[in-house]
Amino acid sequence: MPAASHAASKPAPVISLDRIMVVVENSVIMQSEVEARMRSARRNLAQRNIALPPNEILERQVIEAMILEQLQVDTAKRRGIQVSEAEIDQVIEGVARQNGMSLPAFLKKVERDGVSQSQLREDFRRQLLMRQLVDQEINREIQVSESEVDNFLSEQGQRGAEQDFNLSHILIAVGESAPSEERKQAVELANQIREKLLAGESFEKMAITYSKGPNALKGGGLGWREAGRLPDVFVSALESIRPGEITPVLESANGYHLLRLNGKRGGQASGVVTQTNVRHILLKPSEVQSLDAATDKLNRLRERALAGEKFDVLARAHSEDAGSASQGGSLGWMSPGQLVAEFEKAMEQLKPGEISKPVQTRFGVHLIQVLDRRTQDLGNERQRLSAKQQIHARKAEERLQQWQRELRDQAYVEIIPDPGT
Repeated sequence: MPAASHAASKPAPVISLDRIMVVVENSVIMQSEVEARMRSARRNLAQRNIALPPNEILERQVIEAMILEQLQVDTAKRRGIQVSEAEIDQVIEGVARQNGMSLPAFLKKVERDGVSQSQLREDFRRQLLMRQLVDQEINREIQVSESEVDNFLSEQGQRGAEQDFNLSHILIAVGESAPSEERKQAVELANQIREKLLAGESFEKMAITYSKGPNALKGGGLGWREAGRLPDVFVSALESIRPGEITPVLESANGYHLLRLNGKRGGQASGVVTQTNVRHILLKPSEVQSLDAATDKLNRLRERALAGEKFDVLARAHSEDAGSASQGGSLGWMSPGQLVAEFEKAMEQLKPGEISKPVQTRFGVHLIQVLDRRTQDLGNERQRLSAKQQIHARKAEERLQQWQRELRDQAYVEIIPDPGT
């Protein structure tokens, strides 16, 4: 047989084609994206020494997480929320520092894990979009009254010394207004899961298989939580069990919960805090000044300040914070928790005299300069501030779960079966 004829008889190589796996409103999730997220989930579970669940269970949880993420990202874009390239750079540099690595070493490790730099940047962009959306939709809408603080401190005094709890969590989600039959099925499932746990089944496996909580793909682990950040029904149940034990099924507005207590420790009772004397320059993105333009302008102002121009003079001339611009950008002495998280985190990384790179918060983009630090005993003032923060965090977390469930329930979602199966 001629060689050419022999070559022609070889079967053509099989080319794997990508396909749409999920339709989420006007967006799609591709099979390749699901597979990449599956690899990441497997890697994360292995790092936590958590046994992998069956592939179909892991895929179901991954797809649900990706659907909720896509809905939030699309909502953020419709709200006009933007993330600058400079902000993504800041986050990546921060993650590298947290891992004790230089930026080049961190990027090489990410690539060894099979994630390209462009995908890494897109992942962080999506996370930042969602964070800002939650800040707008949830955090800024939560109010804490002085009477709530009074009640919190009164209850805390009756309980005695405040405690922190290390928890793992399983949520069987069902809305308050769900039909009684649906709620009955949910509580029955929660009780069945508890029976399996008491019989020795892995909590992490049950969380990955059944939980609708935000940490399901981490085996349900929540880490350390202040008692004040938890619903009262959680705290009461946790106080009556020992580390390693499982609570009864607990009911809330978001469904039915099972908690495993991993550890207890005494909370922070001291009123001694480190305060920071800080000032800033704020620019607000608008129709005439994009986020990137505001960031570029702040970078130029930073260069001028580092070259010797006075920060307070630049703040008076350029800051769009009406409350502090006339004071040279001064915010005065700030205690932990008084500023939004992104601002406070950047501020904490600065030494006195240093100036940050542009930092984005819900208020706009900031240059931050730390002037000094001091230790201060705030006593009762500190107690009230801590109480307010814990109440806000608890209410925000409960509202976030409700809002995410509503977002998911109201959305058009179609999971497209594999035509080859």
